[in-house]
Amino acid sequence: MSAKVNKFNSKRAFTLLELMVVLVIIGILIASVFKLFSAVSENSKTAQTKARMERLQNAISGFYSSYGTYPPVPLYANPDPMNASDDRGAQGGEKIPWSGGQKTAAARWAARAQPVSFEYPYPQTYDEFVNEKFRDQQIRTVNEVYNNAATIPNAMWEEVKMFKFGLLSFLLPRVELVGIPPETSAFSRDQPIEGFYHSKQWGLHNKSSRIGAGNKDKLRNALKGQRELEMRECAKWLPNLEGILSGHAPTIMNTVLQGGGDVQDSMGGSHQFRGAYSKDGQKTILFCTTVVDGWGNDFFYYSAPPYQSYRIWSAGSDGNTFPPWIPLESLSSDDLKLVSGWTKDDIVGFDR
Repeated sequence: MSAKVNKFNSKRAFTLLELMVVLVIIGILIASVFKLFSAVSENSKTAQTKARMERLQNAISGFYSSYGTYPPVPLYANPDPMNASDDRGAQGGEKIPWSGGQKTAAARWAARAQPVSFEYPYPQTYDEFVNEKFRDQQIRTVNEVYNNAATIPNAMWEEVKMFKFGLLSFLLPRVELVGIPPETSAFSRDQPIEGFYHSKQWGLHNKSSRIGAGNKDKLRNALKGQRELEMRECAKWLPNLEGILSGHAPTIMNTVLQGGGDVQDSMGGSHQFRGAYSKDGQKTILFCTTVVDGWGNDFFYYSAPPYQSYRIWSAGSDGNTFPPWIPLESLSSDDLKLVSGWTKDDIVGFDR
């Protein structure tokens, strides 16, 4: 009886070899499905990137139609990757050497010399959130650093760097985003500090509202006039940006933002903090409004004087790129091979 049972079981049981074959087949099927989904995901991100880029280009074309030039974004970093640095802080920026593993960072930093993002101070309303989020990094809020705004001399405000006028600062109404100082005091929880508008940095890029200290009424009227003009002009191309902005822009339209910010406000706007500008070694955080590609990275923009052409691009899935204004023949053979690998998946658009 026992022999018959063993013979019966031996005919129906899987051998170890058969089990291994089944497992290998299942592994191959899983890998194939995973590869298929990965390809679909990458294709979706590429399509999303191209769609957002086209929307940005439509807005840029609208700006050109109104002003006869493409957005004249100032340089905020050294555009030479061999000597890359940014301009955060009044004492100069951080240097990134062109060596070893730092090359990718240096190239990205230089390529973002003309940023897409618009960065600016936030109202006191967000101080508690900022203190909680960045406490471990020993970063104070911009309002704490400048909390005695009424007593700060105009000479000090001249040197304050608290804005980054990237591409979006030309395509969005910047005064509407930043706000207008309050009428009755130098500091209000929901409005910006007046002194930021007295800075040389603001005046250099906003000559119509470059008003000296002590002229509160004149400053407010100038800012109101600039806001009205910006709102009227931006309305021509603003629909192209609806739904593709990341960061802080709830005062423009409730539906203009897509996800990715750090905190939600009562109007449904998401907020993104960016950067660490410094005053006497004290770092501060700014609000940021930007447009990201399908992989969550900022787009890149470049236009040289007299701003009659431009290039806009995504660094692709690897997030690496290289400044297109650097002659490739100036690179060593090793660097050329490295750069070619970085840029092979870039998605590029030009003036049209």
